[in-house]
Amino acid sequence: VTATAETGPLLLEALAMGIPVVTANKIPLAETPGWFEQARATSQHARTPFRYECTVGGSLPVISTLVDLMTTGDTIQHIVALPSSSLSCILGGFNRGLPLDAAIADAVQRGFAEPNPLTDIAGRDALRKIVILAKTMGLPTSIGDVDQEPLLDQNYPDFEVFQGDGMARLDARLTAARQPGMVTYYVGSASADGAVTLGLRGFPEASVWGTLEPSENIFLFSTSRFGDLPVVVRGIGGGPILTASGVLADVIKAAQGRI
Repeated sequence: VTATAETGPLLLEALAMGIPVVTANKIPLAETPGWFEQARATSQHARTPFRYECTVGGSLPVISTLVDLMTTGDTIQHIVALPSSSLSCILGGFNRGLPLDAAIADAVQRGFAEPNPLTDIAGRDALRKIVILAKTMGLPTSIGDVDQEPLLDQNYPDFEVFQGDGMARLDARLTAARQPGMVTYYVGSASADGAVTLGLRGFPEASVWGTLEPSENIFLFSTSRFGDLPVVVRGIGGGPILTASGVLADVIKAAQGRI
């Protein structure tokens, strides 16, 4: 579960030796070139479980739903996702009228954001998750392939520096993006044609996006089988207890031999 690329080679070695791997660490899957593809190929060749449900959506059945759709012959046409619980909490609070600094403090206090919230606000976590979704649906996506609209206007050395002009500029940007009758979230998408995007998007308050509670994730899978109505997975998947339960579920499935 440690957020580092250093465990990547060890995990590949374990799979090759027939040792099941369960991970919540997004970095090798999203950022190490070729790692994800090698891990899946090794898992299939060695008939050894490789489970990574908690890398996207925490305890929500996001990866398993996507894999099940594809395994049963469905074609994934398009994915739209609000993958970051922390940004959902921050932007959800902001959509409801909280000042930005208060929305960030609330996300930290509730355990949905890192102690240094810049880790989340910079969008790196959301970026990794949309890359993992794209790779899972079979796209040859690297982290540099994503058409990302950064949330921040520049790189800040620490949160204390950001709290000055950086906070004010982000607040102004989010305020300008918010339109009457709309909610704004930081949303990723992946399409069968290879296009993968991440950025601010507005949605009508009367849509499903307007019903989200702060910290909720939502994933919409548009497929050939389900036609105009996407398959929807939504809920609160993040936070220490829920994420731990998701990891435990993967451990149990790996022990049962479920690849």
